[in-house]
Amino acid sequence: MKLHYLNGFILSAAALLVVAVAGVIMGNQVLAEPGSPVNGRAWAEYLLAAAIMLVNGILSIQIANEARSRQPAATAAEAPKTSDV
Repeated sequence: MKLHYLNGFILSAAALLVVAVAGVIMGNQVLAEPGSPVNGRAWAEYLLAAAIMLVNGILSIQIANEARSRQPAATAAEAPKTSDV
């Protein structure tokens, strides 16, 4: 996998997925704030959020790839010369 396929949305989805799995394995008690009632479906909400972030990440990568393919390729005359730097 190329590194440019990892964007903030994909990384956020991975983190939310870890939290959702932790909620399933250790119980929803680890997802609750101290002193507040335990939400019985908290793991599912984190899983849904992970899915949404994953979809956002995939769509943003596809849009960026389409935008890159529409741009004309830089010619040798347009490329910066090493003496210009």
